[in-house]
Amino acid sequence: MITFRRRALTLGLIGLAAATVAEDKPVPWTLATLFKRVQPLEHDLTGRWPLITWEHFQLTPEDRPHDRGEALPAEMYAELTKRGLGETIRLNPKYIPMALAMQKASVKVIAMEGAGGRVPGANDPEAQHRLPEGFEVKGKPYACPPLLAGWHEHAMEFRSTLKQFKEAGVVLDAAWLDWEYEPWWVEDRWEQARACSRCQTLFPAAVLDDFTVYCQYIARLRQNIYSTYLAAPVLEFYPECSVTNWGVVYSGPDVPTLHYWGRFDFPPPGHRLVQRPQPRGLR
Repeated sequence: MITFRRRALTLGLIGLAAATVAEDKPVPWTLATLFKRVQPLEHDLTGRWPLITWEHFQLTPEDRPHDRGEALPAEMYAELTKRGLGETIRLNPKYIPMALAMQKASVKVIAMEGAGGRVPGANDPEAQHRLPEGFEVKGKPYACPPLLAGWHEHAMEFRSTLKQFKEAGVVLDAAWLDWEYEPWWVEDRWEQARACSRCQTLFPAAVLDDFTVYCQYIARLRQNIYSTYLAAPVLEFYPECSVTNWGVVYSGPDVPTLHYWGRFDFPPPGHRLVQRPQPRGLR
């Protein structure tokens, strides 16, 4: 299995959304404001990763050049680098000129974008759960998690995008993404899966019988999916690229990592499922 570790890194995501001025009116963090309030690093950033921000940098309160795929002036990138900060692009061809301008300014090209929902796994209507007549769906209907045709199509489109970046001469240094697509370890998803006639043949019986085991199974399946359909395409075009995705958690059999909301222990990749007593109220 391809893992998401290419280099040891700590990824910080901060929101630079608004500052408060004397009149207590919120205004966007323009670069002029940022450079006054955030001082240059004491030690040079050379050889280290910058801190990326969720919000993108603006020259004026009204103008958002990143939304148009436009690069900042080279001197702005130099000032950000002095402060240990980095701008990001999205993996969309319209950001190719911006990526090239960042390269020319000698800053790392880091991709960061968020996406989520039931697709791509649910792109095919035939992938939806086959639920018995009269089954009450809580929330939204979902697709059978082990069916991966939609993910395959998504990965091929992703490869096409990466090819355009590569052919344009972009060197992608990092892809630190926030893809939050299904599958997830949530109770209503488990209830649909264990009621689905097809999932009953696709999952091991122990997985559908116990919610905690289902969570562990989905956690491992999810990492395998993202390794195959996100990390692998990036590394095919950029073997030295640092790749990770939100929700990727490392866990060992002796010292397991607790889920960040305390729901269950993350299973070690490739290790056997551990069936634990089921929390009350889930059956």
